[in-house]
Amino acid sequence: MGCASQVVVLADYSKWGMVSLSSYARLSAVDTLVTDEAMPADTREAAAATVGRLVVAAASAE
Repeated sequence: MGCASQVVVLADYSKWGMVSLSSYARLSAVDTLVTDEAMPADTREAAAATVGRLVVAAASAE
């Protein structure tokens, strides 16, 4: 993956399962994936098995 020493992706749950015209990287090339807790548990498990580190951000209490 280019010149970056780490690949960090921030993507909320609504981005999963979407087909688009471009892609940033293969999930296996991602060092850290940051997503939200609305992502279904089975999807989180699959992502965690593929990326280096999975960070699930909690919803704001506002």
